[in-house]
Amino acid sequence: GQFTVTNGGSVPLIESFTVFFDYGKATNLTLMWAPSWWDTIVVQPDDVLQAAGYMDALQVDPSLGLAPGSGLKGFSVQFDWSGADAPGPFAYSVNDPVTYASIETGRTDVPGGGGSPALPEPASLALLLAGLAGAAATRRHATA
Repeated sequence: GQFTVTNGGSVPLIESFTVFFDYGKATNLTLMWAPSWWDTIVVQPDDVLQAAGYMDALQVDPSLGLAPGSGLKGFSVQFDWSGADAPGPFAYSVNDPVTYASIETGRTDVPGGGGSPALPEPASLALLLAGLAGAAATRRHATA
């Protein structure tokens, strides 16, 4: 599935972000595709630390960062889902591209009511995960 990153305006330019996949539910994360001007990796969950897996993306050309009001489609992560509920919304952080310090955090949006974002909803990043959630749920049920 694919998702979209949107800058709602509270961050001047999104150049780095991380999406965290629920620990104990999302495993075997695989980056399927990302825009070529973003350096994107996925890191598997760590059972020793009981830490969630995540996708981390860093803009390699600052002139192509996400300005307020802009969005970018095409990030795609495949994973196995063992939760009883549908995947998402997931935690995210918008990061400083130099220090990697978190600038803003929140929960992703899931179109069609697949989950409730945290309140108040941060305006800077809305990751739309309907395709990701549907693909993961369908894939998980098809192999069961």
